[in-house]
Amino acid sequence: MARECCPAGARARRGFVGLAARDASRAHPDAGVYVCGVKTGGKKSSGRRAQVAVGKVRPRDAASVVVTRGTGARTRVLLGRRPPRDRFMPDVWVFPGGRVDAGDRHASVRRSLPRSVSRSLRKSGAPSRVQALAVAALREAWEETGLVFGERVGGTLLPDLSKLDYLARAITPTLNPIRYHARFFHAPAEAAGGRLRGNGELLDLAWFSIDEALALPIIDVTEAVLEHLRSRIEGRRRDSLFVHYRGMRRFLDYE
Repeated sequence: MARECCPAGARARRGFVGLAARDASRAHPDAGVYVCGVKTGGKKSSGRRAQVAVGKVRPRDAASVVVTRGTGARTRVLLGRRPPRDRFMPDVWVFPGGRVDAGDRHASVRRSLPRSVSRSLRKSGAPSRVQALAVAALREAWEETGLVFGERVGGTLLPDLSKLDYLARAITPTLNPIRYHARFFHAPAEAAGGRLRGNGELLDLAWFSIDEALALPIIDVTEAVLEHLRSRIEGRRRDSLFVHYRGMRRFLDYE
């Protein structure tokens, strides 16, 4: 059964709009942003029309990787901050990640996903689609953080998917102007080469305890993924988390 976690009257985080970022406000500048049923921004007179228009948008595939170092209570999580000049969600802290590109669907890999991870992702579609999600997560991590999970071959990444675990997925609310179906993988920093450095897409890359990360300005999905990561570390759960919305109310399922 789904557990509602954004009830009326509760103090809510900003909703799942981190992956949409600047594209959302540019795509529908008068649609506004919806957070747990509350519309912020946009032209009031056209809100109803905008809701109808964006409600038919199909989610696009996206992937993030939750990189950790240390174990148990000493676990630290890598996050970066969106630039303050971004038109959408400036200064919000996020995991490395982004949408699946066409090249991810045909990319070569050094090693494939573990079978257990592929099975956990069976709802995501064909094996080629599942692999593309994992490739996208590691490619984005390399581009945004400099961490190399795999090998650099020329100017490209030959990703090693064998160290990835599947942690969670989330689907953007139907009223968002740009929608994503994001999968969150987990990878230990010890499996990566390279040096931590940003390319400008994420600022102030740093390692945080889970409690420290939860105190940062983060969106509601990031919060849910961090809490689920904690439950994994403490041995309370081994399943994967599914964050979804009914209208603009957030629910958590476990798969």
